[in-house]
Amino acid sequence: PVSQRGQGPKNIRVDRPASAEKFVSAMIYPEQDGQPAYAAGVSATVSDKHVEATGLVGPWVLQAFALKVNNDAGSPAAGTAPHFGGTGRYPNLLDAAAMETFVETTHAGYARRLGSLTNQVDVFYTNEPHLGTTWHAGGARPGGEVFLPWVSDMPQRFRKYQGYDMLPFLPALFGGTSDEVRLVRRHFYQTVGNIVAENYTGRIARWAAEHGGRSGGHLLLEERMDAHVADYGNFFQVLQRQLIPGCDVAMPDPGDYWNFWMPRLIASAAQLQDREVVSVLIDPIVDRQTMTLQPSPEFMLRFINMAALMGVNQFTSYVFWDRYS
Repeated sequence: PVSQRGQGPKNIRVDRPASAEKFVSAMIYPEQDGQPAYAAGVSATVSDKHVEATGLVGPWVLQAFALKVNNDAGSPAAGTAPHFGGTGRYPNLLDAAAMETFVETTHAGYARRLGSLTNQVDVFYTNEPHLGTTWHAGGARPGGEVFLPWVSDMPQRFRKYQGYDMLPFLPALFGGTSDEVRLVRRHFYQTVGNIVAENYTGRIARWAAEHGGRSGGHLLLEERMDAHVADYGNFFQVLQRQLIPGCDVAMPDPGDYWNFWMPRLIASAAQLQDREVVSVLIDPIVDRQTMTLQPSPEFMLRFINMAALMGVNQFTSYVFWDRYS
């Protein structure tokens, strides 16, 4: 968002930030007690490179919103590129065409090479898909930008699901504490969750079922409920579309805090969909002072017992099983 405040009629021009691609929407609002009066907002003239408007009588605020491809160093995709040999680029999970291309390139690619996948590939595993708006490099984003997920047909999808025009309320997505703006934010993230569930986990599940397999894997930061909104809009809705809901559970150092409860949340998604299998990735790397790929058998048994108590019945791991005697 780009804001400019003033008072009284005058010509206003706001240039596009250098790091942004284009402006998508702008409105000027009278201010009441320092907050935009959404019902009295007036559309500004928007081009790709700048926004123009005329000031209103009394105090006003111009709010303009620009698009930017999030390829900064703190994006999760960029942060893991050195480890996995990737480019640091990441597809938009909200974009139907991008997700169709993703499935056609990856999942359908296996079918083209292997023929029928029935009895050859049991599960297509997805690892930590996300919307890419959060900063993961420590500290704050250097430019100070705040990103929200977006796709070109977001206004149309929002109207379809929520029944009103979202563009006059875009400032509410970035701040405010009134019931009105809180409801707009809730509607926005509900819409985001609907789209991710349909475009990503739902699309992969449909493809896998049609080709004799299942979909599974784990989402990002499933143990943090604040990340549920930022990364998926509606975490539980996205999770339920997996044919085998799964999670990544850290195996902490003995005596440290352990989120052993979290698989119960994942198992409940399977239960609500009458699905029998719940998967867990036993992770002895994260949330430890020193990672280990050979935890003691006693500690492994403790972990498996607690996960089973929470509803897990399928286990995967980085652990090298062949190194145990």
